Amino acid sequence: MLAECVLPHVEAFIEEYHVGNIVFVRIVEPAVIFHSGEYPISPEVLRESESASKSGEQTAH
Repeated sequence: MLAECVLPHVEAFIEEYHVGNIVFVRIVEPAVIFHSGEYPISPEVLRESESASKSGEQTAH
């Protein structure tokens, strides 16, 4: 995981520049909620869509 690889660099930065506080920020894309008419999207389709968006694929729903 990227965070684990970054921590040694953060520790070196803290030591070198005598930093007292570090704030980690996580940026994520907002979830896209699909809704068609009166019926909300099924949980299965939503999971497939989220999985595809993480892998960069397109779903045909």
